Amino acid sequence: MTRAPRTPPAYRRLAQRLAAELKTGLWRRGDTLPPENELARGYGVSRRTVRSALALMQNDGLIDKGQGRNARYCARVIESQGRNLDDFPTAARQVGMTPATRVLGVARRSSGLAESRALGLAVGTAVTEIERLRLLDGRPVVRQASVLPQWVADTLPVDRLMRDSLYDLIRRATGATLRIGSQHYSAVAASPGQAADLGLEPGASLLRLCRLVVDAEGRPVEYSDSLVRDGYFRFDD
Repeated sequence: MTRAPRTPPAYRRLAQRLAAELKTGLWRRGDTLPPENELARGYGVSRRTVRSALALMQNDGLIDKGQGRNARYCARVIESQGRNLDDFPTAARQVGMTPATRVLGVARRSSGLAESRALGLAVGTAVTEIERLRLLDGRPVVRQASVLPQWVADTLPVDRLMRDSLYDLIRRATGATLRIGSQHYSAVAASPGQAADLGLEPGASLLRLCRLVVDAEGRPVEYSDSLVRDGYFRFDD
């Protein structure tokens, strides 16, 4: 005789529902949740259930609730707004996560159609490709391929890529002020190799971010093609 699965207690069900709604993208880090009595009325539960749900969410690091004030959303999500050029390690530490980088490969090769157009080069021009895996709290979340024109690549101390930001290295080496020239997003399915790198099943949904970074004069300095796991980043126009 099999037993029916136990229904989670009301406070845990409420915590799961609130967590799902907070992650819709409408809430930003630091936003204040409604008061406990409003949540109790709105979800048809007791204030005790609300308090228990909020306590569970606070233990999970999703909200912060000080004595005598409403809870605040504390999403551990890296936020990117518009054309701001974010430094991955700094942005990760700002939301309480530990960043790390694993260099998968650095190779000089001939440019293909996409990077030639992005970097303003003739097809077949020599470029350097840097493939990296970006990690948060030890979990791989981004697989990134950065293609650099040789005038940039030849100035970089490649051995420092595991501990330093690529953008910081470019700034120091060239003196350039960097900004996003263009970027676009698309949804893709992970190939077996990509899935293995990111700890996912083949065919899992990923966000593909293609970005061109330029200097103050508009000269291309990097074209990147990144595959991003869901749940760790928020991109706003």
